[in-house]
Amino acid sequence: MALFLPETVCLLGALVLFCAQVFGARYGVVWGLALLSGVAAVVASVWTWPLAGEPFFPGVYRVDFFSQFVKAIIAGGFLFVAAISGRPQTVRSDAWAEMPMFLLLATTGMMMLTSAMELVTLYISMELAAYPIYIAVALHRSRSIGGESSTKYMLQGMVASAITLYGLSFLFGLSGSTYLGTISSQLGTLATQPLFWLVVLLVLAGFLFKLAAFPFHFWAPDTYQTAPHEVVTFVATASKVAAIAVLCRV
Repeated sequence: MALFLPETVCLLGALVLFCAQVFGARYGVVWGLALLSGVAAVVASVWTWPLAGEPFFPGVYRVDFFSQFVKAIIAGGFLFVAAISGRPQTVRSDAWAEMPMFLLLATTGMMMLTSAMELVTLYISMELAAYPIYIAVALHRSRSIGGESSTKYMLQGMVASAITLYGLSFLFGLSGSTYLGTISSQLGTLATQPLFWLVVLLVLAGFLFKLAAFPFHFWAPDTYQTAPHEVVTFVATASKVAAIAVLCRV
């Protein structure tokens, strides 16, 4: 259980913020809970640096210094956003508790991305990191602006996810395994097949979209301009760290 502690802390923090929203807590309470969740996530990530192992099935989810170090950076990104939020001016007043809750859920997905060592786990973690962001983008105090930006971002993100999933399905067909360790041991053979390079292109396109890297950065200006400032800060920092960590793993 200790190996999964940072993710557990983020999930519990999101649950507490959800309860705060249900019971109509004032924003001062919500802000304090968000800060406390961020501090707890950073501490949990740093505390697990010396630990190593696989908390679930072998080869599916790996905890090591690299994964926990990246998780600490991601948790630090959330803590920074929570610290600068104060009373957000660009977020609807009825969504003050929802914004940190969705960002914590996205943080959980990003943390899982850094430890995923299996294709299905990798894809599910990527979607868990993405969908809360789609919703958070829509929390702009101007409902028309937030709704339009969120819809476009979600549709483009779904296309990128579909392309990534298409590439991962080909990769499974070529290698006969969903485990990254097994796939990496077959790279010498796979590299001789033309279809493998199509797989690389498809998967790389999906992650470059998440990174907002050229030529898949077309979504960034519109989203950054119309999303709440706190959400933009988080998307422009933490999500990039998670995507780079996945590319390093792969």
